[in-house]
Amino acid sequence: MLDYGRNYYFYDRLAVRRTLVLKTQSVKITKVVAVCANPKSFKTYLIIFWNDPLLDRILAYFGDEQFTVRIDRLRSGEIRYLCWHNKSSILGRPKLILRHGQIKESSNSKITEFIFHHDGSTYTVEHVASKIKGGINCYFIEVMSKDQKKSTWKMNELTIPKYLLNL
Repeated sequence: MLDYGRNYYFYDRLAVRRTLVLKTQSVKITKVVAVCANPKSFKTYLIIFWNDPLLDRILAYFGDEQFTVRIDRLRSGEIRYLCWHNKSSILGRPKLILRHGQIKESSNSKITEFIFHHDGSTYTVEHVASKIKGGINCYFIEVMSKDQKKSTWKMNELTIPKYLLNL
């Protein structure tokens, strides 16, 4: 229960911005993830997930020792790519956001490609489904720069955190 005699700072997961909510404001909270108090400033911080009205579903969630990547479909049908360095939380602002992606599926549905264009570069994420039921899916990211240089990374499927499942 919120103490209405204090000011609270809410972190929304979409823009990852701090919003001061005064005691007189009404706020609908969908899920409180953590509450922490800063004793030096006497401020209480709540980390909250608001219902994301834009998100339809998560299509892929994968990573390696350096990066975590999420590909999702927005309610508008747009495909979005979000990438974080592993040193930062996925609750924070992504280091890279690519929008307006395209999906290409192979005829046997074992390989799916997500294609994004950004600043003259093409980002292709290839999802290779496991041949074994319940096996681990693999992801390959290929970046083709403006000057036709390619870089490729192999990443493994990650378990989607519980707090992202109920978006």
